[in-house]
Amino acid sequence: MKADQQKIKDVTKKLRKPKSANYFGKDTEDAIVLFKYAKTDHERNKLFNERIYIPLTRLVESILNRYKLYANEDMKTTIEDCIAFAFEKIKQFDETKKVCKPCKLTSSEDDYCACCGKKLKSVKAYSYLGTVVKRYLISSRIAFQKQQDLQVNTSSTDEVVKDSSNDSDSNSNTDVVVPDHNDYEVTAEKEEFFEFIVQYLTNHKEEIIAINHKFDDIFGVILLFMKEPADVPIYNKKALYVIIRELTGIKNTSIITEFFKVMKNKYEEGKKQYYNS
Repeated sequence: MKADQQKIKDVTKKLRKPKSANYFGKDTEDAIVLFKYAKTDHERNKLFNERIYIPLTRLVESILNRYKLYANEDMKTTIEDCIAFAFEKIKQFDETKKVCKPCKLTSSEDDYCACCGKKLKSVKAYSYLGTVVKRYLISSRIAFQKQQDLQVNTSSTDEVVKDSSNDSDSNSNTDVVVPDHNDYEVTAEKEEFFEFIVQYLTNHKEEIIAINHKFDDIFGVILLFMKEPADVPIYNKKALYVIIRELTGIKNTSIITEFFKVMKNKYEEGKKQYYNS
């Protein structure tokens, strides 16, 4: 019996996927500190090319693929631009800073948290650069989407003007085609409904926040999204979660998920009230 159990364990071990190597290890952490205090460009370039470039590239690729934050069709260009941006930010890394994650307090002098008394942990360059990379990719994604929307709108307008010009030249006596009045009514109704929902959720803000006080920060971000949806062209759920975590400091995904469940229920209530009235 024991022999059979041992065989099962041996087979299970073989089937397990090997753990991936830590590409951003102590050597990279040390190299970043040395890079910060290097006195010449030659020293900095040597450290970056030999000990930082590859781990940083893998970090960018990992975040880019995980959250689908592609800023253009050329992924290689996106990665290179992000690395160049991170290169300039390495000097701002503070290796003396310590943090208490539960309390979100930082200190460069104390060893223990003034709030909970727990020992502070040193901030890693991996975490610092991860935040730098995520924020750069998010802002690049938003800027790229705005540019795409502008190009689409411009090309559509040019086509309409061109078609109108051709029609007027070839059919000078043709009656002007007036858009269906129902199209305006549908658009107006959608805008009215959206405004009603935003106001409804705003009116019930205190009720939503009462469930969890951390909902207050998330609500502020979502309200900004609802009021200016064109400025936040993020349609990927993971990317949306990243933005919320970065802007609110809430790292627990379950809290964000719980918030959206509450908001969905409130949305359904508001929708029902709108159509009943």
